[in-house]
Amino acid sequence: MSEVIRSMRMLLKIVIIYLIRIFSRVFSIIPLKNNQIVFSSQGGETYGDNARYISDYLRNNYYNKFHIIWRFKEPSKYKYLKEKGILVIGYQSLRGLYYCCTSKIIINTTGPQSWFKRRVGQTIIETWHGGGAYKKSGLDINNLRKGFWGEELTKKYSYKNISIFLSSCHAFSQIIRNSFQYNNEIMECGMPRNDFLMRAKDDELFFQIKRDLGIPVEKKVLLFAPTWRDENVIYHIPDDFVKLPIILNMRFGGEWIILVRSHYFSVFDKEDRIFFDASKYPDMQELLYISDVLITDYSSCMWDMSLMYKPIFLYVPDLELYDRERGFYTDPYSWGFPLCKTYFELKQAILEYDEIEYHDIVKKHQADLGICETGHATELVCERICEACRINGDGK
Repeated sequence: MSEVIRSMRMLLKIVIIYLIRIFSRVFSIIPLKNNQIVFSSQGGETYGDNARYISDYLRNNYYNKFHIIWRFKEPSKYKYLKEKGILVIGYQSLRGLYYCCTSKIIINTTGPQSWFKRRVGQTIIETWHGGGAYKKSGLDINNLRKGFWGEELTKKYSYKNISIFLSSCHAFSQIIRNSFQYNNEIMECGMPRNDFLMRAKDDELFFQIKRDLGIPVEKKVLLFAPTWRDENVIYHIPDDFVKLPIILNMRFGGEWIILVRSHYFSVFDKEDRIFFDASKYPDMQELLYISDVLITDYSSCMWDMSLMYKPIFLYVPDLELYDRERGFYTDPYSWGFPLCKTYFELKQAILEYDEIEYHDIVKKHQADLGICETGHATELVCERICEACRINGDGK
C-alpha cells in the first residue's frame, strides 16, 4: 500500500510541476534583469555553503553592482540579511518563481528546481554541495534505480536547466556527465567554500569561532559529522564515543572536546553534556577549520578536511547496508582514510595514526581523483558571473 501511495504522490508532484512550468511562461514577457542574482542553499534550508561564499564575495567586492536575492523555506529567520542589502523571499513562493524567471543568474547548491525552465539568456550555476567522489548521487542512487521513477524524471528536468556545473575533481566531472546526464559546461575550479580552508591563516578568527561555540580556546577539537541516511532522520551517537577524549589524548596529547554536527536532514537522538552540538552553526567550513580531528562516515566533508591534511577517521558500522541502499562511486577502501566498523577498530586506528604516512596517503587520494581545487574558485566563478552579466569586473 505504501508503494501505491508513494507513486500517487509522485504522480501528483509531476502534474503540479508541469502546470507550474506552463504558468511560469507568463513571466517570459518580462525582460531579464541583467544584474539580478537569485541564490539558494540546501533547498532553501540555510544561508551557507558555496552559495554564501559567492554571495559574500560579490557583495564585498562589487559594490551595488548586483541585486542579490536569497530564497528560504523560513524567510523570517533571515530577516537580518536585509541589513546587508539582500532581498529575502520564500523558497516556494509565487514571488520566488517570479525572481527565478526574471533574474539573469541563478545559483544553487543541490540542483536547480524542475518547476521552471531556464530562459534564453539566463545562466544557472550549480555549485553542488560536496567535493570528491564518494557516495552516489543523482540518477545513480541504488534506491532510485529500484523504482523511484518519478524522482528520476524530475531530476532529468532539473539538470537540463543547468548552464555551468562546478567540479572539485576530474572524477566528479565524469560523474556529472554520467549520473546527471549533463552536457553543458563543467567548470573545474574547485568549490568556493574550500577557498577558505586552503587560504585561511587567521589566528584571531580561529579563536573567535571557538569563543562563539563556547569552547575553551586551549582545548583540542574532535568533530563528529556523519551524513544522513535516506530512510532514517535520527542518528544514534555511539555510547563508547564518550571515551574518545582519553584515546585522543593518548595519541595526540592535550585536552579534547567533541563537537557533533548532524546533517541538515537529520538529528542526533540524545543530548549529552560531553558533546557540543554544533548542528545549528551556520558554517561547516569554520567548524572544520577549528577541528584537529574529523570522524565521519560517507560525508564529503572528508574531502574538505583533507585539503588541510588533518587526521580523518571513518566510522562505518553500516558499510555493507549503505553500499546496497545508496552505493559508492569509488571503493571506500581506496580513499585511504581508516575505515572502522567498530569502536575498537576506531580506537586502534587513532592510536596507530602515523602523520607522515597519512600525508602521503591523502596526497595520493587527491591525485587519484584528479583534484581541481585552486583556492580561488570564488573569484573565478564571480568573474564568469560578471562576464554573463556584462558587468565590469574591476571589483572595488
